Amino acid sequence: CRKRFWIHYPGTIGYSCQLESRIANLKEGETFLDLGSGGGLDIFLAAKRVGPRRKCIGVNMNDKILELAQTNATKGGYTNVQFVKALIHDLQLASESVDIVSSNCVLNLVPEADKFTMFLEIARVLRLGGRLAISDILLKKPLREDLLSDVSLYVGCISGASTPEQYREWMTSAELSNVTLVDTKKDLNVYKLTGSDQEKPSECLYSMFQSPSIRGLDLNDYAGSYQIYAVKNK
Repeated sequence: CRKRFWIHYPGTIGYSCQLESRIANLKEGETFLDLGSGGGLDIFLAAKRVGPRRKCIGVNMNDKILELAQTNATKGGYTNVQFVKALIHDLQLASESVDIVSSNCVLNLVPEADKFTMFLEIARVLRLGGRLAISDILLKKPLREDLLSDVSLYVGCISGASTPEQYREWMTSAELSNVTLVDTKKDLNVYKLTGSDQEKPSECLYSMFQSPSIRGLDLNDYAGSYQIYAVKNK
């Protein structure tokens, strides 16, 4: 199951994909940073836009995932990509070195105590005029105590999520401006248990949502899939 989880990591299962909206303004000659880059799919798609003279950088903390991403880069012949081992709230990158920071349903997995530091790091590595464009799960209302401790909801990007108000405060305090949070209104319940084998998103996710505490839960009551944008203007 662990091996499959790497494959079905939140960045690939579709909660907040919307890659096109995150790289729509990516221009040739810019440097792209993906936080929690998984097997490298977003990096490889962005690499085609920035051109051979600029880098697309993927950050992950798991050695085997980094190895997978590098293998995929080699097989694909990508020469303008780089994969770095680092914590999202402690990036091993130079200040003012990237033009756009992206992430797909990963930031909510960062411990609550480290999230403001995470946004400070994002602001630090962005160049003046650089943009933040991420997809994430955010809470609409507090979770019950039993749900907060449910491992399946943490892995499913729910119990580790923060509120839109918290994200806005952290980003503003990190001196990011033009902060915009858009609820995409996606149905989060599609990732729960479904009827047929063909409809199951994965064997791992199928097992994940067997949890009695969430079997009858409407996830949309508690959380939403958001597109989040900001700019570094100072």
